[in-house]
Amino acid sequence: MPSEAKTNTIQNFSVEKLSGSGFTPSCTRYLGWHDRLLKLVLEQLLEKFCDGSKLDLRQPLIVLPSALACRRLSELLALRAERDELEIYPPELITLGSLPEHLYLSRQPFAGLPIQQNAWMQALLEMPAADLQILVPTLPPRSRTLSWLELGGSLAVLHRDLASDRLNFKSVCAQLPDDHPERPRWQVLQKLQRRYLDALGGLGLWDIQTARLHALEHGEANNSRQIKVVGCVDLNRTQRGFLSAVAPQVEIWVAAPETASGLFDAFGGVLEEAWLQSELDIPAENLLVATNPDSQAETAVACLAALGDEYHIRDVTLAVPEAKLLPELRRRMDLAGIPTRYGAGESLIQSEPVELLRRIGKYLESRSFQAFASLVRHPAAEKLLKANGRGLPDNWLE
Repeated sequence: MPSEAKTNTIQNFSVEKLSGSGFTPSCTRYLGWHDRLLKLVLEQLLEKFCDGSKLDLRQPLIVLPSALACRRLSELLALRAERDELEIYPPELITLGSLPEHLYLSRQPFAGLPIQQNAWMQALLEMPAADLQILVPTLPPRSRTLSWLELGGSLAVLHRDLASDRLNFKSVCAQLPDDHPERPRWQVLQKLQRRYLDALGGLGLWDIQTARLHALEHGEANNSRQIKVVGCVDLNRTQRGFLSAVAPQVEIWVAAPETASGLFDAFGGVLEEAWLQSELDIPAENLLVATNPDSQAETAVACLAALGDEYHIRDVTLAVPEAKLLPELRRRMDLAGIPTRYGAGESLIQSEPVELLRRIGKYLESRSFQAFASLVRHPAAEKLLKANGRGLPDNWLE
């Protein structure tokens, strides 16, 4: 990291209020909640950017709350262009989390996650044991690399969480009085963060969180494109800081009618106190009561089955209070023949191809009946047998 960057990366960054005061977007558009949000967004884009048989969306930068929303809006645009025979120039769709990197120019490449983890571990190993024991009374042996990596991972999480609020370890330490019992801990954390950044700098890399704070502190945020922030109700201070810096180019699209404008701040974020005092007018006939998770799953399956083919799977969203309810809910839907897709996405290690390789490996390793039975029960085994023209009875596994 160049010497100039070293002196500027760690600052006592100010904390901005979350209310949105002082931020004035070029436009706030209330789309309503009478229909699916992405369908309403699609209609708005067509109305504004469609010229005859040409739909040119290259100019705006559209910010959505999730990668799933970006993929789905791309699908809807492609389907509409095909249906209406439109010549389409697709937009750039990004998530809120990646917005800052579109608004400033990084001076150096960013360090990837493995490099960050190793840099935190290096910072820990270079610190005197007496300092580290202020954080961790019992330190693992230096030979236990995984333990040090885990400790470094905890520091990385704290580093990211604070950076999202435009803070770092030094700025937190500066807020504490000299006699505060936590001040020694934050002084050690401040030294660790300095060593971490120096370690990345020695590799010619930059920490992405620090780069964002540096860009905000030094007024480097810049943009010449229209930015349409759609349905993003949970913005952190850093994201708000970047939007404030380019406010004249920002449009806020809110998934609510204008009559509900008092429930949202200038950034389109939810105002918690206003929502706590608000009542949603949900008709009584739309409320179904279930007494336990099993009956909840049965009720959900019955309601979805009643919809038939009226809606596509991507047009129906189920919200559950806890992720641990998902396996049973999905099992019930599989039994009912209702397709499901987890909104957050499946991890690669749980995908069918990886699971097939895992079962093949276990069978080749043990040649046991249990491993063989697990392998032939994988969906790929039945597909392979059917593809080879072998007639399979319904009870072929037996």
